[in-house]
Amino acid sequence: MIVNAWGVVLSRRNHAEADRLCSIYTETLGKLLVRFVGVNKPGRKLKALSEPLAWGEYRLYVSPKSDIGKAIGGQLIGTFPGIRSDFAKTVAALGCCELLNALTPDGSPNADKYRLLCSALEALERADAAWVPLAYGLRLLDLAGFALPERAAGEDLALWTALRQRPWEQLSGLPWDESCAARLKQTLYDHAEAQAGRPLKSRAFAAQLSACEVLQ
Repeated sequence: MIVNAWGVVLSRRNHAEADRLCSIYTETLGKLLVRFVGVNKPGRKLKALSEPLAWGEYRLYVSPKSDIGKAIGGQLIGTFPGIRSDFAKTVAALGCCELLNALTPDGSPNADKYRLLCSALEALERADAAWVPLAYGLRLLDLAGFALPERAAGEDLALWTALRQRPWEQLSGLPWDESCAARLKQTLYDHAEAQAGRPLKSRAFAAQLSACEVLQ
């Protein structure tokens, strides 16, 4: 069966001689593993659609006999140049993608999760987006059925409530507090890793970056 689906590439890895396998979160099919045949060869048209953070309309061949779809066409909706040109935002955006990948089973559509990811990436694209990854994480946990109880917020309950409820464009009005952010990150990612049953690579990478900055 051939279907068209809007989606965002969460991750990719090389496969066989010149193929890629991409985890794509789509609006109508949920998370799907998709094979892009031959895209590692020069000049292949679908290569841009197989990059992490690519947001596009994908033309896919899917079969009930296989867990892997095949990309046969598509077009880009957006590539988030504001994120890609900023290393810190790129790390944050890839962390958002990994969180969704880790907390979501294959083939379980949830249009709210798709819209949450797209809107968070659009918010990260804007200038001041420091609170966006944490707000995204809290909201994703809610949608995934793993919501943190209010008692976990402790003294930061007012901030947690704002991050869960405020529109993205209003988050820039929250004053940045490094200590609050650190507490929130630890609580959020400890909980997410417990639910996923594995450590998150993006969390470890961010910790390594912080350690390097301290050494410098």
